[in-house]
Amino acid sequence: MTAETRLILFDIDGTLVQTAGAGIRGMNAAFGALHGWHAALDGVPIAGRTDRAIVTDVFRAAGVEPTNEVIGALRDAYVGQLPVELARSATGPFGVLPGVRALLDQLAAKTDVHVALLTGNFEQGAAIKLGHFDLWRRFLFGAFGDDHVHRRDLVPVARDRCRSAGIDCGRSASLPTLAGSSPVPRGIRNPATLATPRNGRVET
Repeated sequence: MTAETRLILFDIDGTLVQTAGAGIRGMNAAFGALHGWHAALDGVPIAGRTDRAIVTDVFRAAGVEPTNEVIGALRDAYVGQLPVELARSATGPFGVLPGVRALLDQLAAKTDVHVALLTGNFEQGAAIKLGHFDLWRRFLFGAFGDDHVHRRDLVPVARDRCRSAGIDCGRSASLPTLAGSSPVPRGIRNPATLATPRNGRVET
């Protein structure tokens, strides 16, 4: 990025959309289908963590080595279940959060701002969640829960993908800004510099 350009990274759950627990239900359904563990996520910390970290904890607690193959099979089963859960009648907060579409429209009109994702969701899960609400197409690239166990390690991934997208992300003075409800990873600008999506505006 040049000094005049900003990269704004968005989290998904609780920042852009709410899904009334569809992700948790889909993950439990996937564990149930593959391993017979129908309440696998009970008691497992979820907030602010990557999907890879969450499923790794489940497998280790059950004495199963969380290899890439094991996690990949679970991920594939999960993304098969997720659309089913999103299509169910919602019994909790569900939909695009107020102000999100207006904020993304405002950012899209700015030539000096690029928007992308930094989220603990598996990439296919992120695509399904945001695609359900016609938001996936709004983001140029992202760093996802497939890429690393720890969310803090997604920042370098986001920078690499920024460069791959043809955007100059090399200046340390232009740290990415994260819009999200999870703890801010190292290497990210204080999110207080960005108006919350609920406000429907952003200051640059």
